[in-house]
Amino acid sequence: MEELVTVTVYRPLPGAVVPIEQVPDKVFADKLLGDGVAVQAEDGCVHSPVEGEVVLLFPTLHALAIRTEHDLEIMIHIGLDTVHLQGEGFTALVKVGDRVQIGQPLIRFDLQQVAKTHSLLTPVLVANMERVERIEQGTGDVLFHVFVKRERTLQGLPISEGIAMGTAFVIRPSHNVKRYLVDDPAAETERFRNAVLMAKEEMGKLIQTATTRLSAQEIEILSAQELLLEDPLLMDEVLQGICERGTNAEWLVWDVMQHWIQEFFAMEDPYMRGRAIDLIDVRDRLLKALEGRAHTIEDLIDAPGVLVLDEIPPSIAGEPYISYILGIVTVRGNETSHGAIIARSLGIPVVSGLGDEVLQIEHGDFLIVDGVSGQVVQHPTQDSLDHFQQKLIDQMAAEKELLIWKDRKALTKDQFPVSMGANIGGLEDTKRVRKYGADEIGLFRTEILFMSYQHWPTEDEQFTAYQRILQEMEGRPVIFRVLDIGGDKPLPYFSIEEQNPFLGYRGIRVLFDQKEKFRSQLRALYRASRFGPVKIMFPMIHSIEEWQEIQSICEEVRKETGVESVPLGLMVETPAAALLIDFFVEYVDFVSIGTNDLTQYTLAVDRQNDRVKELYDPFHPAVLRLIQYVVRAAKAKDRWVGVCGELAGDERMLPFWIGLGVNELSVNPSRILWLKKRISELTAEQAKLLVDRLQTARTRDEVIRVLQEHEHLLS
Repeated sequence: MEELVTVTVYRPLPGAVVPIEQVPDKVFADKLLGDGVAVQAEDGCVHSPVEGEVVLLFPTLHALAIRTEHDLEIMIHIGLDTVHLQGEGFTALVKVGDRVQIGQPLIRFDLQQVAKTHSLLTPVLVANMERVERIEQGTGDVLFHVFVKRERTLQGLPISEGIAMGTAFVIRPSHNVKRYLVDDPAAETERFRNAVLMAKEEMGKLIQTATTRLSAQEIEILSAQELLLEDPLLMDEVLQGICERGTNAEWLVWDVMQHWIQEFFAMEDPYMRGRAIDLIDVRDRLLKALEGRAHTIEDLIDAPGVLVLDEIPPSIAGEPYISYILGIVTVRGNETSHGAIIARSLGIPVVSGLGDEVLQIEHGDFLIVDGVSGQVVQHPTQDSLDHFQQKLIDQMAAEKELLIWKDRKALTKDQFPVSMGANIGGLEDTKRVRKYGADEIGLFRTEILFMSYQHWPTEDEQFTAYQRILQEMEGRPVIFRVLDIGGDKPLPYFSIEEQNPFLGYRGIRVLFDQKEKFRSQLRALYRASRFGPVKIMFPMIHSIEEWQEIQSICEEVRKETGVESVPLGLMVETPAAALLIDFFVEYVDFVSIGTNDLTQYTLAVDRQNDRVKELYDPFHPAVLRLIQYVVRAAKAKDRWVGVCGELAGDERMLPFWIGLGVNELSVNPSRILWLKKRISELTAEQAKLLVDRLQTARTRDEVIRVLQEHEHLLS
């Protein structure tokens, strides 16, 4: 049970007590200013009903508020509509900031003069009802007793940075799935299939909405979740249960998915436990679809506030109410869950892992969510509110300070320039590109456009999208990566099923196999090049023959469209491309190093395989040696070199990239300002010394030690 403090509120003046609901003024009767009672004033002096501090005194002296030691705010409003008297006949005996005792005179007023034109009904209210459990009527000199909720601080896991304050919207799961036998298994089968189609259509719409809010990586999460709806294991088990046993679809969906969910929750690895949340979202979406209803909680949130629930479903990004969510508090979850990744991308403060403590949070409670410390403050006092509001102000000041870098170029102390690119996947992302002062789009993931459709987008549909991107960039270059699907990037309308997708049908291999789709995309890109500087790069290349075929197709398409040539770039993602780089640079216009795939292919590690993903290490000396080899070979032929993997945005690696002489770092837009600032604190000459030292590093630990020593030297 929640601990409560009792505050007794005494009569501020003599007179009959009237229920607040009977006051002939809707503002008071509807409790818009708070709850309490009214007193029919029979005396012209208002006395303090509580002990506390005067925190509000209207200039017209017709009302004031007192805050008690337990942060309860009691408002006294002398008469109705007396604000129109403009203070005539009122005399204040206290001022804001004064400490007052029970019974101390506060305001004198001319009872007879006020009564001539206004009602003497004087509401006495609790203004901050969010801190109140209940109010009980008093007797005699006691107007009422207020049972105040104590401040509680809950400690969880900080998942997404930021501070949020607002009313709690609590969503508790409630499932009452019953098992029964159906009369017509064929009709039940059809009902289940229709529910799957409805759920997929709903997910498709969410993904389309989410493309305006999320980066390409996060959209891939939602697309993977969409594929769970047509997982053959789920479909087969449910259909088998309907046909062979005549069991209803709801029970089978619940039973099958609960088994999977429990298995994932039982896993030791936090990343895999996080996948259980994706399954819960799919399960609940299917159950709602079987009821013929959409899976949304929009109707539960009617104003901005803090969402309190079991865990964050990834599909939250596509919901229309997203702007109402100021912060999120969850029972369970970790920083690697898909919902957490998406919340961070959306900039929503999140604290997770509070367990049963969340059960103490009720709908309507006021909360503070601190996504840095992992604290959730329930029923905060004024001191706590002031403290966190100051933290918010400080946070905004720091962000404002970084904004001075928006229109500055990234230059080292000795004037070595680094172009700052942005990794994006949708039109809406261009706003963030401009907001954070990117020089260009270093990686536009065109597969995100394809994922937003339920069919292969036509050449004209693609052209329109690329044209708008270029127009939004207002003359700044855009590097478009051609369609890169397969592996962890599926399309809902183009199924690829393989035992080892990362070594199979993906990237350029799909495009060579789907030549007309490839040419259609290239035609759209070449046509769009009339509207801004276009560069095109190609993923998963491993041979010179592949590149020669790409060049041949591009030249044919260029002639068909009648436009000028555009720069064509090689994505170095395979060790084969890296080792052949001295030959590739004779053909390509530029090079972009994709450190994520280059790492996993160099180390033979599937970064999504739970059993080996800890071996995925971009700081492995072999990976860094390959990168050095690629950059030096490209620079020897004066080829432009960019980096677009996760390592590009790692602050520790900045001296490495500068020392190698890379031309561009392409990162999440929100990292650009900070990286510009850090680059300005470095020198290219010192950075070259770091690269030389890393050449001799034999282990990961040695790599990290060299980086740390270099950082210490600079500081």
